[in-house]
Amino acid sequence: MNVFHHVALQSLKRSPARTLVTIVGIALAAALMTVVAAFGTSLLHFLVISAENKYGDWHVSFDAVDTAFVQAQAQDPQVAHTAVLENLGYATLEGVQSPEKPYLFLSGLPAASWDTLPIRLLSGRLPENDGEVLVPSHLAVKGGVSLSVGDTLTLSVGSRQAGGISLSQADPYRPGEETLVSTTEKTYTVVGTCERPTLEPHDAPGYTLLTTAAPPGQATSLRLFVTLYHPRQAQDYAAHTGYSGQALYNEPVLRFLGASESPVFQTLLVSVCGSLLAIVMVGAFFLIYNSFQISLSKRMQQFGLLASVGATEKQLRSSVRFEGLCLSAVGIPLGILAGIGGTGLLLPVVSQKFSAILHSLGPPSTPFPLPSRPGCSRGNLSGNRSLFRRASRQEGPVQAHYGMASADGGDQGGRQGAERRPPAPAPVWPGGHAGPQELPAEPKTLPQRCPLTDLEHRPVCRRHNLQHHPQTPGGPIHGGF
Repeated sequence: MNVFHHVALQSLKRSPARTLVTIVGIALAAALMTVVAAFGTSLLHFLVISAENKYGDWHVSFDAVDTAFVQAQAQDPQVAHTAVLENLGYATLEGVQSPEKPYLFLSGLPAASWDTLPIRLLSGRLPENDGEVLVPSHLAVKGGVSLSVGDTLTLSVGSRQAGGISLSQADPYRPGEETLVSTTEKTYTVVGTCERPTLEPHDAPGYTLLTTAAPPGQATSLRLFVTLYHPRQAQDYAAHTGYSGQALYNEPVLRFLGASESPVFQTLLVSVCGSLLAIVMVGAFFLIYNSFQISLSKRMQQFGLLASVGATEKQLRSSVRFEGLCLSAVGIPLGILAGIGGTGLLLPVVSQKFSAILHSLGPPSTPFPLPSRPGCSRGNLSGNRSLFRRASRQEGPVQAHYGMASADGGDQGGRQGAERRPPAPAPVWPGGHAGPQELPAEPKTLPQRCPLTDLEHRPVCRRHNLQHHPQTPGGPIHGGF
């Protein structure tokens, strides 16, 4: 350590108040930036997890594929894991009241796919064999057909044909153009009900009934769900698979991962976090800059003495940089630790609020009651009046500025003079009464001296009127401007 670094350390020790304020400012800036960054990333992660729980963690889907295509994609190095949904066929059900959705669509899930694809059970249990079926709840709400646990369905299962082409769930219903070609008859037992599967497109022509994987040879085609290691490459991956149809992307999940074609949410989140970080950085810059300016102004004589004995400008700048480095070495780690600790305390509360917002239509409630506005105003004004009265009794602003008050009571004469002044007359309100009766705590007469300006009360003291008569209709009633 050279002599200039030693001088910088001694300067920090001689001004502990300034040193502490600067360290607190640096720590506060680092804590705020840490909190903003942590909240941004945590919010994004929370939204991704929520979307995956609702829509599944898959990124790309391929409909009506064969077993060879499924095996080829499972061996692709870009693929993390896959899930398969067997398309068993369509069947008609009497009593369905939705003309655009007249079919039941039978889907078989292998054992590994039940944990991957989002299926929310409402009642009953999951199917255990290919003779049991899980019924969606919107079949009763939209289709008008109510099925209970234990009911038996005998269905003629087949495929939809239009012009010699087999149609899938991605093809809307074509009245007058398509026909249902039955190939087999199957009996199912209803063992439970579930929410509408998110795998079912909104314009799909059939209500999805879920069962287990069918024996080999019964599935007409397969639907493949692919989860990638790098979701941002989902579109490039789908283009190089050789799939002849239209790949389906899990947009609700890809949107939060920044892999969507329209990254509006990602841009909005980055803009908000960037704006908050910019505000914090600007505020921290001015706080630290002012602190160093005060330090340099107090050390100008010291710098002059050092320059007179041969110190160069580079050495003086090195001393200032070393001082800033010491302050940052203490303030930045403290701020980061404080930001991480504060984020850890606030995240559980914020996550509960976000969960309530996402899963409830009602407005979020605060965990503590908020006082009414008039009560808050009266309490703040009362506290301010007490504070200003104590300050005026101790030392006036003029004496404090010019240093005229002394330790032996140099301003007692001013206080005695204030006490000898005659009391000011009480204010007269319109109509002749002394003031509003709903504020009994207000004094009947005005104080002898204005607690804000420390001047004798006059009609032009508008600040006094605003302080002591906040409820006056139309502003102050005796003078002002």
